[in-house]
Amino acid sequence: MDWKKILCLLGIVCFELPIQAAQVDSKDLSTLVNLMGMMQAKIDRLEKSESALKQSIGALVSTTAQFRVKFDQLENRLKQCESRCEGNIIEKQSTRNNECLTLDKAKRQVPEVVAFSAYLDHVVRNLAKNQGIVYNQVLYNRAGGYDSTTGIFTAPTTGIYLFSWSVMARKLGGEHAYDIWLKLVVNGDHKLAAVAESRNDADDNQGSSTVILEVNQGDKVWLVHYGGTDIFGNDNERTSSFVGVLLYML
Repeated sequence: MDWKKILCLLGIVCFELPIQAAQVDSKDLSTLVNLMGMMQAKIDRLEKSESALKQSIGALVSTTAQFRVKFDQLENRLKQCESRCEGNIIEKQSTRNNECLTLDKAKRQVPEVVAFSAYLDHVVRNLAKNQGIVYNQVLYNRAGGYDSTTGIFTAPTTGIYLFSWSVMARKLGGEHAYDIWLKLVVNGDHKLAAVAESRNDADDNQGSSTVILEVNQGDKVWLVHYGGTDIFGNDNERTSSFVGVLLYML
């Protein structure tokens, strides 16, 4: 192939050729046309590839933008969650601190030791039904729950308590027989009882009972007569008594 002729046909280097050289045969022209067709096809393919690449790049840019929007949304939600969590933690910590302070205050106000012990120092006669028994002499009254003027113990705190009481029956010379029944009540409800009976002169009989109960703060506990007429008490012997102690708080 004569490249000079081809270039001349393309108008590139014809100035170097004689005018007669511009004349080309049909074979050379066919070759040139085929070459141009191949080049055009290659250009078309490149243009299609470029267009497809541009579309891919555009789609990638669009997807990236969408991901960026979603990322920003998630980041904002994360910040909001972190803010709420921090607020909840602070609130819970504040609530917990307040609860601890309240509990500590309550603990300071509730006595750790509650106990009392009292006895009857005189004879009580002609008891009426359901009359309360007042053990008037106090030996011990930690936390001040027992009232020696009423015979009533008021629980200063909720817990498990032990109560024990005794009652003395002694028939005195020339008097009727002594029979006495006492029951322990909590807010008026019968829990347990003790009984003592004395039929003969100078016959000493003592009845007693012990009970463990769950008692709420403010509940009232006392002993009530519900049988017989007289109860024997003496400051020297001290055989009729009433005691209570808090075993542990609830």
